[in-house]
Amino acid sequence: MENIIKFHFKECDSTNTRAKEYLKQSCPDAALFTADMQSAGRGRQSKSFVSNSGGLYMTYVRRISKPLDSCVYATSFTACAVCKALCDITGLDLKIKWVNDIYLNSKKVCGILTESVVKNGVCEYLVIGIGINLTGDISEVSDIAQNLGDFDKNEIIFQIIKNLSGIDSVDFADFIDYYRQKSCVIGKKITYTQNGDSFVGFCQDITENGELLVKNVQNDSILLSSGEISVKNHVENV
Repeated sequence: MENIIKFHFKECDSTNTRAKEYLKQSCPDAALFTADMQSAGRGRQSKSFVSNSGGLYMTYVRRISKPLDSCVYATSFTACAVCKALCDITGLDLKIKWVNDIYLNSKKVCGILTESVVKNGVCEYLVIGIGINLTGDISEVSDIAQNLGDFDKNEIIFQIIKNLSGIDSVDFADFIDYYRQKSCVIGKKITYTQNGDSFVGFCQDITENGELLVKNVQNDSILLSSGEISVKNHVENV
């Protein structure tokens, strides 16, 4: 495994924020930022992520230096890397909610926020934020989230980074089978959002490009390449 510069905080605003601030001053090949808790943890679309003591909050920074459009699979690949690490360590049958959340029995146990540092159309760095509910107080979101339990944080971090080792050269074809196998939305009724409006549809598949293939109530097939979906009240226990 590559030489990784490591930073740990008892508390910080966000490990992703700390990582991006660091990259303004330094150019490492790889770096790891961890925190016992975050005061301003965040997820996709600027949503907050509850980050109380007891969880695992980490950001893995990796130098990529590749065209931005070649990094579009980074989030999906990270979801697979995290899911595999957690399944192997916990023995639990975890699932992936498109595009990047990890679920156990219809409740979220992990969120992923992948950001990039871009110059002149080139992705210089991937900034991969991962928050995992282990033993912390998540009572304020207990309707949608749950804890995994008391597992060794260092072992989880090691396995995740090991699984992410090929992220600089990955193609979706390399991991689509696992991504589909671990999906908790394929074959299920979902709620999805487009242009601010919510619709109900049936998830048919994940395409070779990582898009969600959905059949709407008019029986038309549509492709979702981004946006929010919900499986609340739709997902069966896994």
